[in-house]
Amino acid sequence: MDRRNYILVYIFIFSVFISADRPIPFILGFIFSICFTNHRLPFPSRSVDHLSFLLLNVLFGLLFVLGFDWIRLSPRQFQLLLFSEREILIIIWSLSSAMLISYFHLMKTKLGSQGLGFVRWVFGSFSLLVALNLPILRTMMMSRFGDDSLKIQFVLLAFIIAIISWRLSSGYLSVPLFSWQLSTCWFFLCESRFFAVISIFNLLLLFTLLFDLPGIFRFVPYGSQSLLLLVTSIVFPLVPFFIPWIQKIHWLASLLYSSTSTRAVDTWSLNLWHEDALDLATHWPQWISESPDLFLFSQEYRSSVFDTSISPFYYINHTHSLSLQQLLLFDPTSGSLFDVLGSAYPLIFILFLILLVFVIRLRDPYMPSCLNLVYSCTVLLVVGYITTESISVLTVLPVITILPVIQSFGFHSNRLCLAPVRSQSFALSIGAKYLFLMLRSPLALFSAVGVPVILYIVLYLF
Repeated sequence: MDRRNYILVYIFIFSVFISADRPIPFILGFIFSICFTNHRLPFPSRSVDHLSFLLLNVLFGLLFVLGFDWIRLSPRQFQLLLFSEREILIIIWSLSSAMLISYFHLMKTKLGSQGLGFVRWVFGSFSLLVALNLPILRTMMMSRFGDDSLKIQFVLLAFIIAIISWRLSSGYLSVPLFSWQLSTCWFFLCESRFFAVISIFNLLLLFTLLFDLPGIFRFVPYGSQSLLLLVTSIVFPLVPFFIPWIQKIHWLASLLYSSTSTRAVDTWSLNLWHEDALDLATHWPQWISESPDLFLFSQEYRSSVFDTSISPFYYINHTHSLSLQQLLLFDPTSGSLFDVLGSAYPLIFILFLILLVFVIRLRDPYMPSCLNLVYSCTVLLVVGYITTESISVLTVLPVITILPVIQSFGFHSNRLCLAPVRSQSFALSIGAKYLFLMLRSPLALFSAVGVPVILYIVLYLF
């Protein structure tokens, strides 16, 4: 990676600063890290440059944000925080993963691929999950067990204190490892089926690498990740454009309604087709004989196919999609290309940034295979985020610029890359194998953001 591209690493740090919605705890964590964390790096400080310290300081600042909200909010409110602010978890998971990979050989030596080291690591991770979510678990236990839950809490607390104390004293608990475990656990616990599924396969992929499992055990997680990338970057953006035909196939419409948590019907399709939103039906191109009748939104259809009486119109102007949310800035009554492009400038900027990150990936095609795995897992997390949530352009900046940050850990002239690992080339070719290789790059982000915008402009104007 050319050193000139390190400017994107600084852009990432700046974008985290300007997008942090809890600036005071973030700055306090940043300052705390500067003052007290010289000996908390996962590698010798003499081997790391100032950029690595800056990234670790950012990691601390984000952890302080989550810690602040965890202390001040009720269990239910905190769950909602994890549901609505996943960009923090994406950044924490990606940064800590890249830092762990940078001393991959040391971590494997400590844990061991078999035996007691692995058992201790698993139980230590479980203890962290229980400790950090004890307020939420307590609410659940009180409702099920009554006063007996206090006894259960005492046993859990004693177990947690013993395990965490042992891990701290033996050096098994570093800040990046703690951050990685924390963000992985909270991806599982947040109220999103998409991120829970993504986290499962990301975790399986890392396990196959960490414990040198045979290739056959990598087939399922790799194949599942490829399928999820295909669905989130290509299928999800295109589904609402085909909803007039999909609604006639009842089992397929019902499957989309249940599997996408109502997004394909009640948010994406509603906002794309309804006259009070983007109103695509009115501007259907001339080569379609007639405008389709969207009975998808009728109560009779919804009761018979979806087995629900909930009205979808609550979701007008709330799309669960970055692209569609920005498309809502368009004026449906205007046929001017200038007006359309003028309202699309935030998306144009995002697409330009994604292309810039993609060019950086192409210019430096070699990356350690284990770091490439973290890169592709982050791509999947970001694609899942921008295709299933209504997020602002400001919020999406740090989760896009985290990709060159991960890549910077594999820059061979950088002292961060300590482990002598095999390099993986990013080659351009034709075939199914290389299609999924491309999807594991920023091209998946470009497809998820750009395809619905380009298709809508074509159908709307021409």
